[in-house]
Amino acid sequence: MNERICSFGQTRRLVGVLNLPERTGRRATALIFLNAGLIHRVGPYRMHVDLARRLALLGYPSFRLDQSGLGDSEPRCDDLSLDQGCVEDIRETMDLITKRSGVQHFVALGLCSGAVAAHRALVADERLKGAVFLDGYVYPTTKTRVRYYAMRLLSPPHVARTLRRQIERISLKFASAAQQEAALQRASQAEVLFEREDPPRAVAAEELECVARRGARFLFVYTGENPDEFNYAQQLFDMFPGPELRKQAEVAYFPRADHTFTLLEGRANLFQRVLDWMTQYHP
Repeated sequence: MNERICSFGQTRRLVGVLNLPERTGRRATALIFLNAGLIHRVGPYRMHVDLARRLALLGYPSFRLDQSGLGDSEPRCDDLSLDQGCVEDIRETMDLITKRSGVQHFVALGLCSGAVAAHRALVADERLKGAVFLDGYVYPTTKTRVRYYAMRLLSPPHVARTLRRQIERISLKFASAAQQEAALQRASQAEVLFEREDPPRAVAAEELECVARRGARFLFVYTGENPDEFNYAQQLFDMFPGPELRKQAEVAYFPRADHTFTLLEGRANLFQRVLDWMTQYHP
């Protein structure tokens, strides 16, 4: 296994780590790891590093990318929008991997905002033959809401938390104007910090269906982090009912895992699922 730090792109402002297994038995598909939020290319708790090295043992090249303005990569200096710049970063990454290894087929892996970036690049560039979306686009269904409230009613700790929040809201009504303003500001700042704007469901569904028609494969992974948004595996096909996507997509739902797969059990399960999917569909 050979790991190399690379500076690349038109102005050599992008930075990442290319992981190349031995030439003997090297696979024809490389996996590109995308930033999760503002986290450096190593991924949450070095998740990208550990998975890249597991992939290398199976012969898969990989690249841990810092997208523009993240980690060690400099911001873009052109007039491209954020979405366009994101796609261009991934295109330049694929160019580099092909130049260094000869590999011409790629899979993108992204968590949360990284899943959004993977989706955009998959739609824009046919060299991407698939994607692993970790807590990517999600649209609650009627069944999601019914299951969520049923779980809450059957869980005493959740009932207690709900009552506590209601008491806090009632108390806030009797607080001073300054206290109310401070509480609203805290809530607003939290929404901006953690906000992720997903496209309309119909738009996402049509884009995924189009990509599926050209033969791309998908692995959708969801955690139990937000059960009010996603809480059953079949929900994926209720959100995106296209016939081609149903043929090309697989779902892994880990209700006990948190968003960044902090616990070792959840991380081990995730790694095995990704490795099995790669070897099955991208030999």
